[in-house]
Amino acid sequence: MMYCDWEWIKVILYIKQYFKWDKVSLLSHSMGSLAARRYSGLFPDDVDLYIGIDILVYGYLYENLDKVMDMYPTLIQKAAISQTRLKNEPPLYTLNEITKIKYFGSNKSVALKRIPYLLERGIKQSEHNPTKYYFTRDPRTKYILFANERNEFIENLIKRLKCPTLFIKATDSPYENDKSSAELQNKLQKNNEKYESHTVLGTHHVHLNDPEKVAPLILNFLNKYMKR
Repeated sequence: MMYCDWEWIKVILYIKQYFKWDKVSLLSHSMGSLAARRYSGLFPDDVDLYIGIDILVYGYLYENLDKVMDMYPTLIQKAAISQTRLKNEPPLYTLNEITKIKYFGSNKSVALKRIPYLLERGIKQSEHNPTKYYFTRDPRTKYILFANERNEFIENLIKRLKCPTLFIKATDSPYENDKSSAELQNKLQKNNEKYESHTVLGTHHVHLNDPEKVAPLILNFLNKYMKR
């Protein structure tokens, strides 16, 4: 199967059922926050609290459907090609090359000095060429089919979001800056008395670059609402 944004909700449910938890507490960032928001709206009685970093009500709405029709076949074809390469060692890079790929791949959102921490869990040394490395991620996850999600649909979901909710917005991020997002956030504020939001200086990956800006907000929220 391809990487699809609605599959992520099923993964949360699967984990909850596997561990036989009555409820889940969701701490999430970006696309993970998108999944957590959807899950919290669909299963409001299953969620203790929801924390979203830099994405909250943002949805993927494609106004130019012709562009989508051109994009989807390309994604599906590339995913099919990646399926045939699973048994082979992925492309190899020097440590310097793979660091730059990760840095520029984030649009410089992740600070260069933080990249080595991500590489600790995200790369592996080649068995054939010890001087080279490769990304350990499943190559099929590079090609994502995002669902077209209109504001009316998002609004209905957040009406069902009753758990304590914390949203942390980064100032230098491209997300949640439009008028539509502001309106949806205001509706969530009116609908949920346990909703709070904060803005911090930083990029979309502020939690990686400057965790000291984000951690106190999360800890205060957890101390306020987490059951002991």
